[in-house]
Amino acid sequence: MPDDNKKEVLEAEYVGDSAHEPARSYSYGQYTYREYGNGGDGPHGRTRFTVFRFRDNNRLDACRGMQLANFITMVLFFTCLFQWGFLAALGFAFFYAIAAGAGLYYNTHKLLTGHVPNPWPWRIGSWIVCLALVSWLV
Repeated sequence: MPDDNKKEVLEAEYVGDSAHEPARSYSYGQYTYREYGNGGDGPHGRTRFTVFRFRDNNRLDACRGMQLANFITMVLFFTCLFQWGFLAALGFAFFYAIAAGAGLYYNTHKLLTGHVPNPWPWRIGSWIVCLALVSWLV
């Protein structure tokens, strides 16, 4: 079945000096807008693109603290294991898995709405609630 609504596809090509320095660069918080080239605004003139930076020097990077979060979780797991036994440690792991899934959903929702999430309050709250649940059940 032939398609009558075919659209012409153009491949992007950089034409310019070898320094590859942007002609203009604008930064709006997490977004950076750059224009390359010195031609007009047509398809063969300037090349425009937007860069989203996942790393911001003013905030705590979530990936940088991941080793610390895993270490604290394991310390709490082993604390439950040695203080209350295997079933308590298993209960802590189960409750924390549910809390981590809910935190992942919440942080992903915040990220998709345009906010940069901070995972630490959720993690700390999850540790406190899970320990409180396990100690109450024991």
